[in-house]
Amino acid sequence: KLDAKAQLDLLKQLHHKIEVIDRAVADPRFAALYDALLTIRGRLARRVDVDRAILKTLELKPEEVKAAKVKAAKAGALDALSDLEGDLNKVPNGTAWLPFIHANQLREALAANGLADTIAAVQKRLDSASSLKDPEQQKFLGGPAFRKLAAALGKVHEAETADPASVDEKAATEKFAALVAAIEGFEDNGSSADEKKVIQSLEGAEKAAIDGGSLIGHAVREHYMNYNLQIVASQALLNKLVNDQQTTNGTVNDFMLGANVNGNEQTTTDVGIELEPGKDIANMELTLTGVTQSSTVGSTDQANIYTQGYHRWGAKKPLRFDGTTLSTGPATMTYVQPSNTTTGASTRYSGGLFGSYAEGQAMQAANAQRGESEAIASQRIQSKVLPEMDARVEKLIEQTNEKLKYDLRKRLRVAGVLPSNVSARTNDAFLRLSAEVGGPEDLAGDTGTPAIDPGAGLVISIHESLINNAVNQMKFAGQTMTDDQVKAELERFLSQVAGRKVDFADAAKKMAAAQAQAAAQAAAQAQAAGMPAPALPAIKKPAEQTAEQKNSKFVFDQEDPIRFTVDNGEIKLVIRAGFKQEGQEDVPTQEITVSMRLAALNGRMALMRGNVSVAGGGRVLRSGAIKQKIEAAIPEMTPLDPQIHIPREGRPDVDLVVARVAADNGWLTMWAN
Repeated sequence: KLDAKAQLDLLKQLHHKIEVIDRAVADPRFAALYDALLTIRGRLARRVDVDRAILKTLELKPEEVKAAKVKAAKAGALDALSDLEGDLNKVPNGTAWLPFIHANQLREALAANGLADTIAAVQKRLDSASSLKDPEQQKFLGGPAFRKLAAALGKVHEAETADPASVDEKAATEKFAALVAAIEGFEDNGSSADEKKVIQSLEGAEKAAIDGGSLIGHAVREHYMNYNLQIVASQALLNKLVNDQQTTNGTVNDFMLGANVNGNEQTTTDVGIELEPGKDIANMELTLTGVTQSSTVGSTDQANIYTQGYHRWGAKKPLRFDGTTLSTGPATMTYVQPSNTTTGASTRYSGGLFGSYAEGQAMQAANAQRGESEAIASQRIQSKVLPEMDARVEKLIEQTNEKLKYDLRKRLRVAGVLPSNVSARTNDAFLRLSAEVGGPEDLAGDTGTPAIDPGAGLVISIHESLINNAVNQMKFAGQTMTDDQVKAELERFLSQVAGRKVDFADAAKKMAAAQAQAAAQAAAQAQAAGMPAPALPAIKKPAEQTAEQKNSKFVFDQEDPIRFTVDNGEIKLVIRAGFKQEGQEDVPTQEITVSMRLAALNGRMALMRGNVSVAGGGRVLRSGAIKQKIEAAIPEMTPLDPQIHIPREGRPDVDLVVARVAADNGWLTMWAN
């Protein structure tokens, strides 16, 4: 039996093995072993991290626990203070509020030991904000960034005044062993019952731990209760989604520099988006670049001045997305490059002996005022662009938030798959949206950051837990259903989630038509190049179901009627169901496992069915009939639409093609270009 030190040494060796696997996965020479390596890595990493957290917890001392909690709370408060300062820097005169919270002194107090009086004084100020007489000040100080700082300071106070007591090490060890056993049960079986045992055992382990389960809870949640949906969109894709070029024409009717100015102008604008780093929120800048061209006549009693204007300008408006709601700030000009060119003049003397001289003098006088006229043009553009940009974008954000809340979130809530936790963050190239879909008795995702292909516009990673938690919301458990009823229930659920009718038969017809068109185009291109038509993969038509199979009904088990696992390059569908057939003895609950693979290559995508196995007792003949029924329902190869269609209101969809698919360590990942 190994002591604690020897166990930690062993875990260090295993962690080194994980690092070796990471290097192998990054090496193209081991591409053929990619699936197997990731499978081993995932299983090993989960166990190593949980076991190491348990051993470290057993070694903790009460004073170490308190010091760690205070340090973590202060770090959180410093982050909250930095976020607040960042927000105030974006608001006109926002930094004037920093002395109100003694920002410099507070930062010193949080970065050093002691000085608790400063922290308490700032927290008191924040808590008393509601007593201010000015309603606008109350509202401002009640903003999210101020509330976040107040909550963080409260945690500092709680950590500093806490007095963690020692615990019963023997009782704690028993709870930790129960947690490990529950996790191993889930790893082996992956059932809903095992999920509940993990959640219950974790609760017991956290209560028994001297640190309140901080280390153990973090390790378990990192691997078993993490986000189970990751969507990464590139800045290039976001620009395609928002890009909009418009040209507007208008008249000029103004009075400037003592002249009545009349004419026409044309403005062409382009909308884009730029990503900025954001750790806890997605930070973006909506950009508007434009060129305004004008042709005007400035008239006075003495002369008419003809001017061509060519003005380049840019503006931006901040956007923030926390995963559920968009927010914004005031628009600002980034640059204005005005340019006025005097092209001609006419005076009362034009056409006469002194006409040319008078016109020259008029043009000279106009050119002398060019700097002033361009400054006026710059101010005129700014006064027109900023209010219009603010109004249009804020209306669009309001409409978008309403759709997110009353359409998307409502649909997901009704379907039972509304994420319980959502986050968004950005760097200067990608936006990452992460979500956890599952109920209080469901486990969720493992730690997983999809590899970003610089050429990919979109990466979607779906963890098997999301699929299973969604299936749990469908009405299969304990039901007796025909094939058509199973199909109808799938269509019902997917239609609810998608917000549009999902019809498998219609989708199959469209897919067949698209394939036929693609084949015809490929043949035509080959013929034009004097080449033979490319050979298409043969699609084996599934055998027709016998009358016995058509009349049979699924009798789905009450527990886990349908489950999925994703690992080692495969998606496995596990059906727990019995079967009813007229005039035949009922078949008891069987466990049917269907192995499948998703393949994407050269603009095509297909679901490939592998082996179908049946276990659970019953006559071999009947088991064979069940296997044939499943094989007839799921063909060996099902062509899929390789395109991801992203709708844009009032404009054509943005279409991306799935270039690569991976199914490893619980994650199904698709890269689309």
